[in-house]
Amino acid sequence: MLAACHPTRGARFSNTHVHMAPPPPRACTKTRAASSAKTLLYTHTLCPYAHRVELAFREKQIVHQLKHVDLSNKDAQFLADNPRGLVPAVMLEDGTCLVESVDIVKWLATEFSESGTNLTVPESIADADARVERAAYRAVSVIGGDKGAWSVGTFRRGGADAAVQAAAPALDDIRDLLAYEPGPYIGGESPCVYDLILYPFWTRAALALHEIHGAKSWKSKWSSVAAWLDAMDERPSAMATATNSQRLVAAWRRTGRFDFFDYETASRESL
Repeated sequence: MLAACHPTRGARFSNTHVHMAPPPPRACTKTRAASSAKTLLYTHTLCPYAHRVELAFREKQIVHQLKHVDLSNKDAQFLADNPRGLVPAVMLEDGTCLVESVDIVKWLATEFSESGTNLTVPESIADADARVERAAYRAVSVIGGDKGAWSVGTFRRGGADAAVQAAAPALDDIRDLLAYEPGPYIGGESPCVYDLILYPFWTRAALALHEIHGAKSWKSKWSSVAAWLDAMDERPSAMATATNSQRLVAAWRRTGRFDFFDYETASRESL
């Protein structure tokens, strides 16, 4: 049985801009700085929502513990800490449980503004939350093809060309976001919150375009997007949290699902 971080609840995009000091992420009690090695991040090796938060912790150089969750067989401690049972979830030392991937990333960027990479969104694009949201969720549609969101399919009519056509609006959005600053990142010379929100979805979408849909020429038209993905791929945070692409594609092909997040089964079967 497969289980997933919920496609509509696993991450929620706030309209609050990072530079305006966002509210704390959703929590069961008051939030407090994650300043101790006792801070625990519940994650999943294949989940793009959890990937966002892993990247943020590493970019901000925050000491924390990491626990991979088998979402098809959730243990009692995970459910006690996080009753809704979704990843990512961050447990602080005082018992606070933080949820919602985008809110957590924004909170870490603000709460630890002096640590690690400055993830503040440039003023030039501080109102781009809606475009970032569209671009992230369109990545799911690109992978889904004719089968629809959160499935892994092909484009029965048009093949690779149809896949690129489906990806075009989101690729245009990302290209436009990249045009505000010199690059290679949306944040300019270094990543910002928007880079971390989009990258986990689009590194997977790019993989699907190539391996599932056979679309290999899109990079020539969206060269800045391709350069952005390459730059993100080379960051230590991305290399440390990268999903094994061969295992991921094998899981997609075997299950037909983009939300194949059964970590333990994937490990046992050596996909």
